[in-house]
Amino acid sequence: MIEIVNASRDGKTVQYRLKGCVDHGWTDSVHGALPNFGTFDYRVKPVPMEIWVNVYGPGSHMSHSSRDAATRLRSVNCLRTAKFVEVVE
Repeated sequence: MIEIVNASRDGKTVQYRLKGCVDHGWTDSVHGALPNFGTFDYRVKPVPMEIWVNVYGPGSHMSHSSRDAATRLRSVNCLRTAKFVEVVE
Protein backbone atom coordinates (compact mmCIF):
# COMPACT_ATOMS: atom_id res chain seq x y z
CA MET A 1 0.00 0.00 0.00
CA ILE A 2 2.83 2.36 0.85
CA GLU A 3 4.44 1.74 -2.54
CA ILE A 4 1.22 2.76 -4.31
CA VAL A 5 0.71 5.89 -2.22
CA ASN A 6 4.36 6.95 -2.65
CA ALA A 7 4.30 6.26 -6.40
CA SER A 8 1.18 8.37 -6.83
CA ARG A 9 2.71 11.18 -4.76
CA ASP A 10 5.86 11.00 -6.94
CA GLY A 11 3.83 11.42 -10.14
CA LYS A 12 4.13 7.82 -11.35
CA THR A 13 1.17 6.20 -13.06
CA VAL A 14 -0.79 3.88 -10.80
CA GLN A 15 -3.10 1.26 -12.30
CA TYR A 16 -6.01 -0.66 -10.80
CA ARG A 17 -8.33 -3.58 -11.49
CA LEU A 18 -11.17 -5.23 -9.59
CA LYS A 19 -9.70 -7.41 -6.85
CA GLY A 20 -9.25 -11.01 -8.03
CA CYS A 21 -10.20 -10.32 -11.67
CA VAL A 22 -6.93 -11.37 -13.29
CA ASP A 23 -8.66 -11.77 -16.68
CA HIS A 24 -9.31 -8.04 -16.83
CA GLY A 25 -6.62 -5.60 -17.88
CA TRP A 26 -5.19 -2.81 -15.79
CA THR A 27 -6.63 0.72 -16.01
CA ASP A 28 -4.69 3.92 -15.33
CA SER A 29 -6.05 5.65 -12.26
CA VAL A 30 -6.84 9.33 -12.07
CA HIS A 31 -3.94 11.19 -10.45
CA GLY A 32 -4.85 12.13 -6.91
CA ALA A 33 -7.75 9.65 -6.61
CA LEU A 34 -7.94 7.94 -3.23
CA PRO A 35 -7.23 4.20 -3.49
CA ASN A 36 -9.80 1.65 -2.33
CA PHE A 37 -7.60 -1.30 -1.32
CA GLY A 38 -10.61 -3.37 -0.22
CA THR A 39 -12.15 -3.44 -3.71
CA PHE A 40 -9.25 -3.00 -6.14
CA ASP A 41 -5.76 -4.36 -6.75
CA TYR A 42 -3.17 -1.68 -7.51
CA ARG A 43 0.25 -1.59 -9.10
CA VAL A 44 2.73 0.97 -10.36
CA LYS A 45 2.48 0.94 -14.15
CA PRO A 46 5.50 -1.00 -15.43
CA VAL A 47 7.86 0.69 -17.85
CA PRO A 48 8.54 -1.60 -20.83
CA MET A 49 12.17 -2.44 -21.50
CA GLU A 50 13.55 -1.29 -24.87
CA ILE A 51 16.60 -2.69 -26.64
CA TRP A 52 18.20 -1.95 -29.99
CA VAL A 53 19.63 -4.85 -32.00
CA ASN A 54 22.12 -4.73 -34.85
CA VAL A 55 21.38 -7.70 -37.12
CA TYR A 56 24.31 -9.12 -39.08
CA GLY A 57 22.74 -12.30 -40.44
CA PRO A 58 20.83 -15.39 -39.29
CA GLY A 59 21.76 -15.99 -35.64
CA SER A 60 24.26 -13.14 -35.61
CA HIS A 61 23.26 -10.00 -33.74
CA MET A 62 24.37 -7.60 -31.02
CA SER A 63 21.96 -5.92 -28.59
CA HIS A 64 22.35 -2.44 -27.09
CA SER A 65 20.53 -0.40 -24.48
CA SER A 66 20.07 2.69 -26.68
CA ARG A 67 19.78 3.72 -30.31
CA ASP A 68 22.91 5.84 -29.97
CA ALA A 69 24.94 2.84 -28.78
CA ALA A 70 23.59 0.64 -31.58
CA THR A 71 24.45 3.28 -34.18
CA ARG A 72 27.88 4.02 -32.72
CA LEU A 73 28.87 0.34 -32.51
CA ARG A 74 27.37 -0.74 -35.84
CA SER A 75 29.82 -2.26 -38.31
CA VAL A 76 29.67 -2.05 -42.10
CA ASN A 77 28.27 -5.57 -42.52
CA CYS A 78 25.18 -4.79 -40.39
CA LEU A 79 22.01 -5.62 -42.32
CA ARG A 80 19.71 -3.50 -40.16
CA THR A 81 19.09 -2.09 -36.70
CA ALA A 82 15.82 -3.01 -35.02
CA LYS A 83 14.11 -1.70 -31.90
CA PHE A 84 12.40 -4.20 -29.58
CA VAL A 85 9.94 -3.13 -26.89
CA GLU A 86 8.79 -5.47 -24.12
CA VAL A 87 5.05 -6.16 -23.98
CA VAL A 88 3.82 -5.49 -20.44
CA GLU A 89 0.34 -6.66 -19.50
